[in-house]
Amino acid sequence: GNMAWTAVASDGWISVSPSSGSGSESFSITVVASDSAGAESGSVTVTADGGDGPDAVQTIAVSQSAMPVTVTFLGNGGAPGEQVCAYEAGKAFGSFPQAPLRVGYSFDGWYSGAERILTSSVVPSVPATLTAHWTPITYFVTCHGGSEGIVLGAMTDQTMTYGEDAVLGECGYARIGYVFAGWATE
Repeated sequence: GNMAWTAVASDGWISVSPSSGSGSESFSITVVASDSAGAESGSVTVTADGGDGPDAVQTIAVSQSAMPVTVTFLGNGGAPGEQVCAYEAGKAFGSFPQAPLRVGYSFDGWYSGAERILTSSVVPSVPATLTAHWTPITYFVTCHGGSEGIVLGAMTDQTMTYGEDAVLGECGYARIGYVFAGWATE
C-alpha cells in the first residue's frame, strides 16, 4: 500500500520539503548557510510508518564545511607591511606568516589590542587584524681611551636603546699634554 512517511531535520539551517508524504513521493533537503563560520553537521531522519510492523527509519547526514576567516597581519613599521591569511574559525591558528623585520627592533609577537595571540590561540569567527609588537634593541657602548701615549682613567659601559636619544657620559680619560676633543668610532 501507500506507506506514510515523515522527514525531520535536526537543525534550523536544514529544511525538508515536503516534511511528510506517502508512497514513493519525493522530498528535497535544503541547506541554508549557517550563521556560524565553523563547520556544521546535522541530519534528516525519515521515518516510514510500518503499519502493524516496525517503522522503517533512515538517517541522512548533512554537513557544511567551515567558512575561512581572513586574518590581516600588520607589520607596524616592519616589512612586509601587511600579510593576509585564511584560517578556519574555532580552531587553533597553528602557524603564522613569517615574522616581519624592522631595523633596531626585535619582533615580540602578534597582538590583538593588548592580548598576545599565540599559534595555539583560537581563530575568531569574524575577520580579524593582528599587529606586530616590537621591542627596541638595547646596545652596550664601551669607550676606550685610545692606544697612543699614556692614557689615564676609565669609564663604565653605558646602555643605550635604539630610537631613544642618549648622551655619552663625560670622558673619564686623560692624556698628558692633550685636551679631549671628542669621540671617534675607530
